[in-house]
Amino acid sequence: MAATGTLLFLCSVLFGQDLKPRKDKETKLYGYQDASKVWVIQPRFNNARKFSKDGFAVVTVDGWEGLIDTNGDYVLQPEYNDVETFNSFGLCRVMKKIDRERYYGVANRLGNIVVPVEYLSVDLKDAAIVKSAKTKLYGVIDASGLEIVPVDNLEIDRSMGGY
Repeated sequence: MAATGTLLFLCSVLFGQDLKPRKDKETKLYGYQDASKVWVIQPRFNNARKFSKDGFAVVTVDGWEGLIDTNGDYVLQPEYNDVETFNSFGLCRVMKKIDRERYYGVANRLGNIVVPVEYLSVDLKDAAIVKSAKTKLYGVIDASGLEIVPVDNLEIDRSMGGY
């Protein structure tokens, strides 16, 4: 069963690299076409970026960004001001602006928010180094959302503890 899942993921990734974002002349919306210029994902986005190597693309709808897979299904709904593609650990940083402040969080490939969108900064490496909006202190949260180092430090030294 795991081999089948891996094969499907690899096929999806390879297929996604063949899809190109294109603007429909009639609707002025973006979708994705294959190499023969056939619409595979119908135009429904205000903007669309290329698919990343892992088979996800950032799309914009009504000014909000989200992530889709190669089927055109949302992995992350378009409700963020900024969405990054996934890193090698399967995590991506998301950002929402509230008033004049930017708040960051982290999502996984399943579309789950594993670090709430409430931090002034999120630095993704092995784990998420976060800076609290409330206290302006730092901590470390892992990919599952578990607090590894409490968010009560003036700074985090990456050279210690593998962060």
